[in-house]
Amino acid sequence: MVGNSGRIDRKVTVNKKKGFTLIELLVVIAIIGMLLALLSPAARASRRKAQVSKAQAMVASLQLAISMYEADTGNFPPDDGAAATTCKVLIDKLTTGKTGSETTAPTGWNGPYVEFKASDLSSGSVIDPWGHAYIYIANNGTGDTSLPTRHPNTYDLQTSGSEVTN
Repeated sequence: MVGNSGRIDRKVTVNKKKGFTLIELLVVIAIIGMLLALLSPAARASRRKAQVSKAQAMVASLQLAISMYEADTGNFPPDDGAAATTCKVLIDKLTTGKTGSETTAPTGWNGPYVEFKASDLSSGSVIDPWGHAYIYIANNGTGDTSLPTRHPNTYDLQTSGSEVTN
């Protein structure tokens, strides 16, 4: 194209590509990685704290239900007689008042004393946040004699927590 001055004007076109350079992408990825490394331990600690809180709440619920059962019937719910029993018999007694072949609930039973979500149960036992069954041992004076001496009319309710390895 010829301009007014008689010179030829040329348009210079610069080919600008839109996007990020490899260096910019690597810097962003490195920053994201550092942020994840900083936040990951905090997230794990929060999860552990939530699991402990959930286990404490479940133990408190079971203790309350056991206390109500004992107040109504005069005894703590029985265990299945094993040295370290799961809560299957306990759950049956607290929710229906009877286990296995029993046809009637004990005298004075006024339950159910507790209800469970399906996610809290596995094979009829209450499971803790780490996937292990709570352990219940009753001492109504007729318990397993191989167990250590306990105060009469007491019970043990415990969880193995996160320390158990399978």
